[in-house]
Formats: sequence, C-alpha cells, structure tokens
Amino acid sequence: MSVLLSVLIVLNSGATLPQASALTPVKSSYRVMKQVEMQYLVYLPEDYATTGRKRYPLILFLHGSGERGHDVDKVKTHGPPKLISAGQKFPFIVVSPQCPDGQFWDPDILTALLNDLEKHYRVDKDREYLTGLSMGGRGTWELASATPSRFAAIAPICGWFDATAAPKLKNVPIWATHGDADPAVNIAWETPLIDALKTEGADVKYTIVPGGLHDVWTDVYASPAIYDWFLAHKRKR
Repeated sequence: MSVLLSVLIVLNSGATLPQASALTPVKSSYRVMKQVEMQYLVYLPEDYATTGRKRYPLILFLHGSGERGHDVDKVKTHGPPKLISAGQKFPFIVVSPQCPDGQFWDPDILTALLNDLEKHYRVDKDREYLTGLSMGGRGTWELASATPSRFAAIAPICGWFDATAAPKLKNVPIWATHGDADPAVNIAWETPLIDALKTEGADVKYTIVPGGLHDVWTDVYASPAIYDWFLAHKRKR
C-alpha cells in the first residue's frame, strides 16, 4: 500500500526588517507543506473489526538500510513483516513502511504516517509501539526523541543515537538490544545513550548479546517476549 502524506515543515524563526538602501540579512518564518509518497505494508489482526468500540495496539516497524528502495516486498526480509509473510499471527496492527533509496528515516514523515494511520484504522492511541533494526534502530531512537509522548514503549535493535536525547526519552519504556561484537554498528555508539538514560532514571532495559554480530534481531523478533513486553505497557498520560 502507498499513501500520499502532507508534511508541515517550519523553516527558520523570527523576522527582521531590512534597512533602507542597505543589504540586510533577513530571517523569516515559513510554514511549508510538503507532499511525500510512502509505501508501507499493513497487517490487521484476525479479529480486526471496522465497526464497534474496540481499538487495536499498533507496532510501527522500521527496517534497515538494505531494504530501502521502491519495492515494498523487500521490507519482508526481516522482522515482523517476515514473520507475518510466513504465516505468524499478531494481536497488533503492524505497519512496516519503506524508506526510499539514499535516504534515512525522517521523523516528520513518520509522524505524518502515524497521524494518517490513526485516521484510517482503529488504532489504540495509548498502545502505539515502535521498533526497528540497524538504520531502523537509529530511526526508532530519533522518532521517539522527537515525539516522546506518543509511544507506549520502544525497542531499538542494534541502533545508535546521541546521548543528549536522554532527557527527552526518560519517560518512555525502552528495551534495546545489541550484539557486543557487531561489526556494522559498534555497540560503543549506543552505550553512552543507555548510560545517560540510566542516569536520568529511565525505564530502560539493555540486552547485550555476548558474541552477537549485526543480526541479533532475528532471535528478538522470533521470541514472544518482545510482544508480551509491548502489551504490558500503555502510554503514560
């Protein structure tokens, strides 16, 4: 499925008036509407109903750099969409967008996608969960730090992000996983953020896989533990 998203971007801030007969630097504030087309895979639980009062938890899954492009079937290579394509059932709405070639996950675009999903599907807004691997692990950290009040819990896998994000994330339940022998995303890129989160008193669980290489996600997503952990959390109001 693909959807056209309208993303509002605010450029610059403040304003100064130029002086007469002079070259004066001017700052202005603009609200720019950008249209973006995004492809995604969507899975609905077996008991999904379009009527009634029931709302359903949602998992947003962000893939890694190898699945970027314009063939959305590539997103089935790893994670929940791989399991779903093999026949596994979930009690969640599972949405797996595809990032275009040469780009990285954009929090503004992903936020627009979530807003659109809430309009068209029966999403329980108190049970929106976020997870991703590698580039998607980084995207998980970044999106959650941009919208920390949105997610009930997040699970970045072999990701990385700046430790300065810790104060924004301190109230978000987190379960991060990383292999200590990861040759692609060194665990040292992520541990400063984990340490900063612990200093902030965050609810953070950090699973370090001894000898784990880059692909530690297969075991994580194959286990029911992560899904049970998600369902144990609701958004804090």
